[in-house]
Amino acid sequence: MKIRVLLLVILLGAGVAACTTQPTRVSYEPYAAYSSDRAGNRTYRELGPISATRRAELWVPCRELADRVMQRLDQQRRDLQGDAIVQVRWRDHRTNQPANVPHCTREWGWATLFGVGALGPWAQVAHAEALVIRFEEP
Repeated sequence: MKIRVLLLVILLGAGVAACTTQPTRVSYEPYAAYSSDRAGNRTYRELGPISATRRAELWVPCRELADRVMQRLDQQRRDLQGDAIVQVRWRDHRTNQPANVPHCTREWGWATLFGVGALGPWAQVAHAEALVIRFEEP
């Protein structure tokens, strides 16, 4: 009996702590965004940093969640009256490390929380940071 309880506690603990990262593809073209700092080899000046985080249920495709992040970054770009977004970096919520590849982090611990944790919009997260720029006239 004690061994079963101990195994159950270990499995639940592992489930609560588990996260996975899933890469995806996002077209930056509709958002006037660039992963590099080159922005079409045009000269520009920086207007400021922006960031966006979006959360969703586990069944939402990672690509859709990443698009929501890009839509929010694009809205911030327009609010700052910028021409483009450069240096787009996606942050891994497990390691807190930036990456060039769009991805989502699925926090499986929410799925094990009373069996209904995955039903809420907090079980998957995507976060990106970038710089808003304005092109200089030639």
